[in-house]
This record gives sequence, structure tokens and C-alpha cells, in this order.
Amino acid sequence: MRRRARSILAAGVLLLGGGAGLAPFAQAAENDGSGDAEAVKVFRAEVTKKQIPLLLAAGQDGHELSEQAPEKGTASVEVYLTDKQAKALEKQGVDLKEHRLTRKAEARVDAAGDGVYRPYSGAGNLKEEILRTGQEHPSLTKVVSIGKSLQGQDILALKLTKNAKKTKDGAKPSVLYMSNQHAREWITPEMTRRLMHHYLDNYKTDKRIKKIVDTTELWFLISANPDGYDFTHKADGNRQWRKNLRDINGDNAITVGDGVDLNRNFAYKWGYDNEGSSPFPTSETYRGAGPGSEPETKALDAFEKRIGFEYGINYHSAAELILYGVGWQVATPTPDDVLYKALAGTPENPAVPGYHPQLSSELYTTNGEADGHAGNVNGTAMFTPEMSTCQTASNIDPADAWKPEDCASVFTFPDDEKLIKQEFEKNIPFALSVAESAAKPDRPKSSVGLDAPDFTPASFTTSYSRGADQEISVVVRKSVRDKKLKYRINGRGRTYDQTLRHWKGGETFGGEDNLWFD
Repeated sequence: MRRRARSILAAGVLLLGGGAGLAPFAQAAENDGSGDAEAVKVFRAEVTKKQIPLLLAAGQDGHELSEQAPEKGTASVEVYLTDKQAKALEKQGVDLKEHRLTRKAEARVDAAGDGVYRPYSGAGNLKEEILRTGQEHPSLTKVVSIGKSLQGQDILALKLTKNAKKTKDGAKPSVLYMSNQHAREWITPEMTRRLMHHYLDNYKTDKRIKKIVDTTELWFLISANPDGYDFTHKADGNRQWRKNLRDINGDNAITVGDGVDLNRNFAYKWGYDNEGSSPFPTSETYRGAGPGSEPETKALDAFEKRIGFEYGINYHSAAELILYGVGWQVATPTPDDVLYKALAGTPENPAVPGYHPQLSSELYTTNGEADGHAGNVNGTAMFTPEMSTCQTASNIDPADAWKPEDCASVFTFPDDEKLIKQEFEKNIPFALSVAESAAKPDRPKSSVGLDAPDFTPASFTTSYSRGADQEISVVVRKSVRDKKLKYRINGRGRTYDQTLRHWKGGETFGGEDNLWFD
């Protein structure tokens, strides 16, 4: 079932004056990106606000920096560079220090591991587990391949609902749980895998879960990048590898100049600027030769079009955020932000403890990413939780074997069943609330007790129209009929009564490319 892009809420507007346009965020300069065979290494630095664009230009994902540098002083960041890229940044004044673990620390980390993490392919690993889970629950599940990876692996998704095999895909309100677009983010497939089993294991005993499963179609895409994920597990691979395994230079080896960032390869706003993605293969955010150039991207896009998901969660790591809404341009709200905020929570009351909910572009911009494409092209309201860093997890219990200084990077979440289970469990309430919201998407079931109001006025205390007409707007639930605006000037005198008209998009919110469509 293909759906055209739509938003759940609408923006009503009464034009009493003009609005101000928003210019796209300035492009960052990029290096020449000439390829070489150097390994990507982990570096740490204290950087000023003026130096952040240099890191973005070097291909770093702004969300993974996890914070903005203050107006004065520095921010501590972790970046992933070749020696050549590091030297270029140092020439521009960025003080970098390579992060290396001692052999003693590496041995301690290896000894402390529980062997939780597994590759996608091979005996006893994730692909085999997905197929086995489908076989063990024939009345509730169906396993499908949504397409092939670059190396020909089936990208498996498991459908979970009552009478899964007998009901047409997409016939019920549908939710997508996906993970592992970025190969090195090992905690994310564990999140989606465990969530799949959480629903199945509690179906017969938990009335809430039974109702969700019976009335909603849940899909679990445990690895959206199986080739890259397997590569991070290989002895001759690279644990910090992020992209897919596109051999760009055709030398039959995966080196720093290879791979496409699958979370920058989608058609929506692809290549909009060189800050939100990079045109250079050596970059961590290389967007590919063209929009949707990668088979993994094509597979996910076609899957979303076929099912027609109401909501989705796209798990990433590691920055402890809950991202939603517009990512390609700063200061760009949409009507559906009212719904996103109700589900994601507030900084003081987040839907996932310890995570900071925010508009995707609040820190740094992204373009060609999965969430923007899902929302604007395929009509799916998508969230990205950035899960906990290795350092945060290692700090939970000072008495355990895991020490923050022994983290190879923020992505190397400890191989510890207790810590992984804790991280998973604190994400469950949000995951369930998103599923419960699919039946009536405009009335989200917040896990933190927040409502999405029928009316959300864009209030202001001072008009700068200088005698011209002033624009007044309100976000309104589409299901509310006969929407009217009543207002008074300066709170005094006559009360005016006027019917609202649907806003087709305007300068303030970025024009026709935004989310709301009839």
C-alpha cells in the first residue's frame, strides 16, 4: 500500500501580514578527499565553536559530536579520521590526540566480555535467529527479505501480529523498528532483537502487549546494513567502520575511500549541502554517487512504500538523544512536531531516561537521511534514538569491570549482558508507546503523560509588522472540523471571528518541501 507523504496535523493560518524566510544553513568547506589506504582511527579533541565546521567538513556526523561547543571555551569531542585527515585538521589549528588502548586495557576488555554481540551471517548468528524465531511462532510472525545487500545477503525483516501470514502486509496500522544502518553501532541490533522477543515472550501474559500485537503490525529490521556489520566483526575488518561495503575504487579491498553512508543516501534532500552530507568517499558521511544509489537504500525505500508505516523508530548510537522532525535545515519546525514532542518527551521528562529529545537539526544538519525520506516521501513519522555511549554505560557501576577510559570509542558499548539489558529496558516504554500510537496517529499514547493538544497557537507578545498585516497561525488537529479563530488586538476591544484556511506551506517553514499535504 503506497501512501503519499502527509502530516497528521495541519497548520491553520490567518494572514494579517508577511513572514520571514529562512535561509539554508551555510555550507562548510570540504577537503579534496583524495583516497588512500590509511585506517580510520579514533581521535579526541577539545574544540572551540569556530572549529566545529572544520570537523563537519572533514566528514564527521554532527549528531555524534553530541553537543555544540559553547560561545566561550571548548567542547570535548571524539572524531574518526585517517592520519592524513588528522594532519590536515591540525594544520587548521585543531589539537587532536589519537585514542589508543594499551594492550593491558584491550586484554581486560576482552576478558570482561560476555560474548553477547554476534555477526549477522553465519551459524548461530542474527540472520539464523530471525528465521528460527519465525519458525517457532508461526501464527504470530512472518519473515520476509526486503531486498539484497551489496554483497547479496538477504536483508530480513520479521512481521509480528495476530495471524501474520494470513493478513495482507500493511492491512493493520503498522510500525517499523529498525537498526544498524551504521555498521559499528552494535548496541542497536541488540535493541531491536530484544524488543522482538519482548513482544513474543510476553504476548500470552501481558494484556497491553497482546492488544498491541493483535491490532497492530510490528516489523523488526534488525540489520539495515548486514555487510558492513559483518565487516566490523571480522578479524581483518574494522570495528569502527560506519558505511556499507561499496568498493568505490574497485581494488577488491575495503579501505578508507570506500563505502557509502546509508543514512545520507536517500532521495529526500540528497546532497542539499556539504555540511549535512559529504560528496567525498573518504568521508564518514559520504552520500554516494546519487540518490538511492545503494541496494540497501532501495530496499528500505520500497519496503516503506509497500507497507505504509504510520510510525517508525530508527535506532542509532551513540549520543543519548531522541531526534525527530526536520534534519536538513536549522530552525524548521513542522505541524507534526506537536506529536513528536508528546511521544519523545521533554528535556526534563524524556521518554527514554538519560536521552535528550530534540529537533533533529537542533545541533547539526543532515540531508539524505532515512527519517526525512520516511516522513516526506513515504508518510512515516520516524524517530531516531541515539543510544548510550560506551563511557556512559561503563560508568553505571563503578565496581564492575568496565572503565570509561577503556572504551575504544563511544560506539563500543560494553559486551556485558547486564549493561545491555539495562539499556534495552529503559527504551521499552518509548517503543511500546510508539506502537500504541499507530492506531490513531494524531492522538499519540505518550509514555511520559504528555498530550498533543487540538490547538497549538504560535503565540507572540510583540508585532514587528510596522503597520502592515500580521500573520497569525495555529497548528490544529486535522480531525477537528469547522476550525475558527477568535482574537482581539492587544487584548482589548472587539472580538474578531474568522475561519482558518489550511496552510499549504509558507516561507517560515521552508516552502513546499515540508511535511504537510492534504
